[in-house]
Amino acid sequence: MFFLFADESGDINFKKGSKYFVYVGILSESRKACDKKLIELKKRYETTFHRKFAREIKASKMEKEEIIYFLDGLKSLNYEVFCAHIDTYDSKKQFNNINNGSKKRMQLLEIVITNAYSVNHAVNKIVIDKGLSQELRNSIRTRLSQKYKEVPKIEAKVSHNVAGIQIADLIAWAIRKHLAGDSIYYTYIENKIRGKTEL
Repeated sequence: MFFLFADESGDINFKKGSKYFVYVGILSESRKACDKKLIELKKRYETTFHRKFAREIKASKMEKEEIIYFLDGLKSLNYEVFCAHIDTYDSKKQFNNINNGSKKRMQLLEIVITNAYSVNHAVNKIVIDKGLSQELRNSIRTRLSQKYKEVPKIEAKVSHNVAGIQIADLIAWAIRKHLAGDSIYYTYIENKIRGKTEL
């Protein structure tokens, strides 16, 4: 059984959003391995930084050395990265309302899932952040069912309960920073990237 954990980074709001919006899927054969690695890193974090770690990895709320600590620690974890992004500044006309923004978000997630599935048909469970609207989740299911006879099960979970989603968030953030010209974080994940698409 293979799991695909998906999360996003950036703001797709064309008026005040980030320049890049990124969706990432982390393909892993073991959900338990992700959980175990994150628990291990969080425990070691307290010794390294002499403070308690919050229950969830959220790159946008962490210091540079904390992000590097986790990215470096995750290098030994067996996973592959599939990502898709859009330059929202070059596509402002496509983001002139909320519906268009949601459509682009869905397209990016669909690209990530399709790319991962085309590489590994053993993907049978996709886990995404529960913050993604039910409407968007239903749209993804519909579009995938039009492409494949057997559609992987899609689960929506609260991110602080799923290590894989937290890892996807961290990597999506690192890729977005790389696209914006700050590549220090990208060097820790570059050899894990299997598929990269610009919309």
